[in-house]
Amino acid sequence: MKGGRSLTLSVFILGPAGSGKSTFVASFSDLLSDFNLDYLLVNMDPAAEKIPYEPDVDVRDYVTVKELMARKDLGPNGAIIEAVDEVTLYIEDIKDKIYEAKPGYIIFDTPGQMELFVFRASGLEVISRLSGDRCAVVFLFDSLLSLSPSSFISLLLLAASTHYRLSKPQIIALNKVDLIREEDIERIKEWIGDPEALLRDLREESGYEKVIHESIIRALSDYLSVFDLIPVSSTEGKGLERVYSLLQEIYVGGEDYTSLPP
Repeated sequence: MKGGRSLTLSVFILGPAGSGKSTFVASFSDLLSDFNLDYLLVNMDPAAEKIPYEPDVDVRDYVTVKELMARKDLGPNGAIIEAVDEVTLYIEDIKDKIYEAKPGYIIFDTPGQMELFVFRASGLEVISRLSGDRCAVVFLFDSLLSLSPSSFISLLLLAASTHYRLSKPQIIALNKVDLIREEDIERIKEWIGDPEALLRDLREESGYEKVIHESIIRALSDYLSVFDLIPVSSTEGKGLERVYSLLQEIYVGGEDYTSLPP
């Protein structure tokens, strides 16, 4: 953690379970450190048992899923729901801890079960109350899940619904690209840039009626037209600088928050 700037740039890392959110947070914080940027890391996952970075603020200091399971005799899913709701009771304390350092970037690592965080009123309240001067979302796609046109469509629908739910600027990052071939990356990028290509491959994959294919693509066409897809490998550091550049465009009109090293 570093601190001292007055402008705060909040970044919520979202994505389905297994998309690599915590590893992305660790790698992106390394990039910010290399660029000598002020940042603070916040773990918002009360179910996390092990994370690959040292959080500056940790929701587990206030509530954990294990503790709730024991205290209220809940199953894992019920305890996660209860934990996300209970976080709101401590939100002012968490907010004070975050902003007393006056960080530049605030990186929020969110729960694995993102639907419990994004689509519940309590999760929306947490995001609203913890957002800094400016806020954006980095939505992670698992590259292995993205290989199938139908799975990719499902991820797009989830990302689009998240975008409309939160009404925050959003960057889509195709994570774990070190696990797939370069031609697969190019094909997925083509789907983003050319919905007709996605429609063609979707027809070849599935047995749904043509009208269903076309209605899905039509519903997503406006969304696809305004979003790029950034291939990222959190383990190798690939694409992180591009994510950073897009965040700078969101926050300060493309002018760097501080000068990057040559």
